[in-house]
Amino acid sequence: MYHVAAERLGVEPPECIFVGDGADGELAGAAAVGMTVFRTTEHNDTDPSWCGPAFAALDDLPAMIREPCPATDSLRPLK
Repeated sequence: MYHVAAERLGVEPPECIFVGDGADGELAGAAAVGMTVFRTTEHNDTDPSWCGPAFAALDDLPAMIREPCPATDSLRPLK
């Protein structure tokens, strides 16, 4: 589904930013195809073990996107 979403947007997965609460393995799935991933805890916190960046309020996301992300096994940095 991540590849299809990127294709429909007309971009490659590494050009995408995925934001989710971690339900059903969505964060790992998006990271596995190369998307930059952020976990939101604003409404649900279903994956507290996620080691990538997280934010509590959607208003915090724009600033996080502008900052370089550390490369980890489960997260791709923004280019």
